[in-house]
Amino acid sequence: MSQGTPPPFSPFLILGIVLKPLPFALARRAARPLLDNVARDLAPRLAGRLAGLTGRVAVMPTDLPYGTLFYVGTGSDGQTALSIDLIDTRHPVEAEARVRAPTSVLLELTHAQGHDGDASFFSRSLIMEGDTSLSMAFRYGLEEAELTSGELAAMAAPLPGDLGRRLGQALEGLIDAASADASRVQEALLAPLSGRLNRLEKAANRLREDVDQVLKSSPRRRPASQASGA
Repeated sequence: MSQGTPPPFSPFLILGIVLKPLPFALARRAARPLLDNVARDLAPRLAGRLAGLTGRVAVMPTDLPYGTLFYVGTGSDGQTALSIDLIDTRHPVEAEARVRAPTSVLLELTHAQGHDGDASFFSRSLIMEGDTSLSMAFRYGLEEAELTSGELAAMAAPLPGDLGRRLGQALEGLIDAASADASRVQEALLAPLSGRLNRLEKAANRLREDVDQVLKSSPRRRPASQASGA
């Protein structure tokens, strides 16, 4: 199993710690109607990329104990069918394709202008395993859907009028603000360590330069065989 870079300090990492004691069966039961709503609205948006493909895609956040399993197939009407189930990422998951990344990367992948998916892939913050054609079609389908986290929330819990949209936008703003605060906290915590590492690196460079100077100034000794034959 491939391992990517550790997830960053973020609100999702804190949420993952809070959710760990929650029984999976309870979380799955609570999430079922929300995921059914998302699957119903998301299927038409992914149909262009997923047409003719079948299989299971496990989306596994590296900073949360739960992920989602997407069942991709073809309905009786010949259209792309999609269903979503909650999975426990702490246990092995059977799926034809797996996508692993921090939650922030997974959310930003749904908005093509918000994140560079290829850069995430090559930096190993985004890992895709298994059926390449299925995982790539799924990934590009999400990017082309251009959904914000607020729109996903509105899909999961549809509300009358534009109330769902407004609440989704408020949630999106809250996530952005919390993520920015988490980044500042991480920088503040790592600043002393970063300064110490910089000082150690400078000291190591000075020591290396001193050793080089000593080696250059020391007279070279001839090998013993040459000295005895002189």
